[in-house]
Amino acid sequence: MKLSSAFAILAGVFALFLAIAGGVVWKSIETLRIGGANYQHIIDKKDAIADVLPPPIYVIEAYMTAHIAEDVPDNFAANKATLTRLKSEYDQRMTYWRGRDLAPEIKAAMFGDTDRYAQQFWTIVEQGLLPAIERGDRAEVEIQVQQMSAAFAQHREAVNRMVPVIQAEAARQEENAQKAQTFTFGILMALALATVALLAAASIIIRKHMLAPLEDTTGLMNALANGDLNVRSHHAKRSDEIGDLAKALEKFRTNAQERQRLEAATSSQKDIEVERAKRMSDLVEAFTRKLDDVIGGLTTSSQELHSSALNLDNSSTNASRQAEQADEAARNTSSHIEEIAAATGQLRIAVEEISSRIAESARISSEAEAIGMETEKVIEQLADATRQVEEVTSLISDVADQTNLLALNATIEAARAGQAGQGFAVVAAEVKQLATQTTNSTGAISKRIAEIQQVSRTTATGVRSVLTAMTQVREICAAVAAAVEEQAATTSDISDRALGAARGASSAARGVESMTMATAEAGESSRRLLDTSGRVNEATDTLRREADAFFKALKAA
Repeated sequence: MKLSSAFAILAGVFALFLAIAGGVVWKSIETLRIGGANYQHIIDKKDAIADVLPPPIYVIEAYMTAHIAEDVPDNFAANKATLTRLKSEYDQRMTYWRGRDLAPEIKAAMFGDTDRYAQQFWTIVEQGLLPAIERGDRAEVEIQVQQMSAAFAQHREAVNRMVPVIQAEAARQEENAQKAQTFTFGILMALALATVALLAAASIIIRKHMLAPLEDTTGLMNALANGDLNVRSHHAKRSDEIGDLAKALEKFRTNAQERQRLEAATSSQKDIEVERAKRMSDLVEAFTRKLDDVIGGLTTSSQELHSSALNLDNSSTNASRQAEQADEAARNTSSHIEEIAAATGQLRIAVEEISSRIAESARISSEAEAIGMETEKVIEQLADATRQVEEVTSLISDVADQTNLLALNATIEAARAGQAGQGFAVVAAEVKQLATQTTNSTGAISKRIAEIQQVSRTTATGVRSVLTAMTQVREICAAVAAAVEEQAATTSDISDRALGAARGASSAARGVESMTMATAEAGESSRRLLDTSGRVNEATDTLRREADAFFKALKAA
């Protein structure tokens, strides 16, 4: 898979995850927002409880029970127990609200006139009315009922004054909560849009300034590998790693062109040498024919001298032939050693090129390692985002648990109310069922988040494995580069020694040539010893020496 495809897939997966995470966050906020569906359900259930059950702080139920106790003395014990329970519930609720963080206006209204007149009501009922009913003193009962009714009327007026204060404070807090929620949601949306915009911009920048130049450079390398040396890189002026790669490719292209030029020049020189050798061969053949004619004319005169000079001439001829063979062998040896030196020089150039390529591979591995580190950072950011989503899910679960607890309390209160609370018990059961469903949904969301976190950890582990492999590749490249440098030094030493051997072989060839000349001079001296040769023998020897010198000159050329 190419880097561009892998990057596109990674960007798509990240964008998809952002979209899913944004949708989950939006759905959660929409579900839990002030004024939302769940919020309205909770408010409705609280309003239903307030409408169905008599509130403990508003002592209207106690007021009605006191009148029933007055009208039905026979059921005095049950009514007294009911009043005792209602007084206990009143005290419990007042203790509860004293521990809550209420607004100063609400505290002043609740613990001021409302509580003061309620305490007067309870004092009259417990200390005056109930004892009078128990004694059967109707006159005292009437007096206590009038005082109780006056205290209840003042308590009711205080409650009526407190209700608008509570409603105003609730409306103000709800408005503030909605503003804070709207502001928070706006920030989340802005961050999401900014993240998407940054991702798109990063994708465009990486595509334009990294992937596209790398694709161009890959095409240039393929063209150079196929022998097209006319292509050029347009990124050589860049100061980053891509520019360094383009400069290296341009240097490689220039070296290849120079190598082609040298090969062409060498081929032309070889053609010239072949033509020269052909011309020399023609000259030798022509001279040989003329020499044969001259020697043919002298053969008759030299036959008389042949017997006496045969032994010495044979010796000189054998020595000359051996010298010529030694000369040819020395020249062949020199030529072969020069070829070895040239091949060793080319090997040294190839080793240097391999060293350059290995250094480039190490640099590319370092770049891949840096990209892997950036990818690991992105995955860590993804894990942070899933943890934030998990916190929101935990908050939803806490709200569902609280709702379930409220439903349980409502069920208990409905059971206390008896037949009058059956309808409210059904509503409380529905609230409990909704809370259970919410808990199950948040559990499923938490499971999905755990799966995403597991995938993120697996991906992070894979990226760290890739980084480890890249580090090993870089270390191997360094080791190979060191070995190649050592091989380059060895190759250079071999080339130097081959050149020295070539020079030694050339010196040996010159020594053999000198020996050949010395052998010819020895033959000449031996022929001078032949008194019977006369001028013809001298002429023949002179011609032979000239011919030998000419052939040696040709061989030397």
